[in-house]
Amino acid sequence: MATAIRRSIRANFSFTLTGSLIYSACQWAMVALVTKYSEGDLSNLVIALSVSAPVIVFFNLQLRLLQALDASNKYRFGDLLSLRLIAQCLSLLVLGSWAYLYANNSALATCVILISLSRAFYSIGETFYGEQQKAERMGGIASSMSVKGVLSILAFSYFLIMRGDLTSALLAWTSVHFLMLVFDARQTILLGMGVKQLLPTANFKAMSALVKKGMPLGISGLLISLQINIPNYALMTSEYKDEVGVFGAILFLTTIGRKIIESGVRATGPRLANVLAEGRLARFQQLRLKLTVLSGGLGVLGLAVAFVFGEQLLSILYTDAFMPYAGILLWVIIGETFNFSALALEHALSAGRKIDAQLKSITSSVVVLLAASWWLIPTHGVAGAAWAVALGGFARLTTSLLLTKHFDVRQ
Repeated sequence: MATAIRRSIRANFSFTLTGSLIYSACQWAMVALVTKYSEGDLSNLVIALSVSAPVIVFFNLQLRLLQALDASNKYRFGDLLSLRLIAQCLSLLVLGSWAYLYANNSALATCVILISLSRAFYSIGETFYGEQQKAERMGGIASSMSVKGVLSILAFSYFLIMRGDLTSALLAWTSVHFLMLVFDARQTILLGMGVKQLLPTANFKAMSALVKKGMPLGISGLLISLQINIPNYALMTSEYKDEVGVFGAILFLTTIGRKIIESGVRATGPRLANVLAEGRLARFQQLRLKLTVLSGGLGVLGLAVAFVFGEQLLSILYTDAFMPYAGILLWVIIGETFNFSALALEHALSAGRKIDAQLKSITSSVVVLLAASWWLIPTHGVAGAAWAVALGGFARLTTSLLLTKHFDVRQ
């Protein structure tokens, strides 16, 4: 029985990791293609990605997590879908207002709106993912993410390369995300749900309860997204705004590493919690150390590759114009190495029921990032942004270590 459970966990982890990696790789490929075939639009794309991410993430309220953990079926699918639809309409209203008020050209405004729409459709699709995750049917989620990513990037590539038009390419990307909702609905119906159960409801009492429960998670997600994007915002408002595209593209290279770490620490969370519940503190500390070293080790490996092959890597993945920024890549990876290790410690603390650990460490990182970006970017530009990433990651890791030390003392 225990062996079957372990196999199930490994299978679910493999499905989750595969789907996340393929979709993330396709998102990165979108940025890479723009650097090669429409470099003049790179800044607009990076700004659209940076501006839309925190808003969409906040309005998500991490409802998928609440849905997946709802073992007692307290919330109906229709309630969750209704809240998703309302929340994403609000997010699009916020982002549309930003595009109208602050976008300095129509191309940027269009880019923001289309990227926001695609992310809103993805968020709505997560309602179907949550139902499948609750039933431990991670294969369906992986299939959806993989197909969605591959079809989206194929459509995007055709219009960008053959037509030379970023707007048409983004419209194609967004259209695939919309059409994939049909596939996601079908996968959920295969779980045994009737079509009527998939329809939105008007149960405002249930939706209010979900908002109340999801708001802290939404704020946490907002801070995590801000931690990634604050340097881009600072560059956007500085005299170095023309380099925001370059920095954003370099920063995007770390996305796949983040996905690997996130999938790994989530998969080991239940095991850490069980070991601690059994009172085996030494074993818990051993597993935590192993997880932290492996997470940080991935960053160190990336750092070594960037140190030796940084210029060639940037030239191959993007263009020769990126080669002078190899030093920027090194500093970004240093910051992400700190973040990878901190993420492992945070999940270990969460397994020990210190649910607020990640919120505390992320908050410290955001504060340091804000201060460092305000101080360094106006005088050092893209180099200052990279240093800010490293300082923010260091602050997150330091806070996580202090919280871990306090946790061990209390144990």
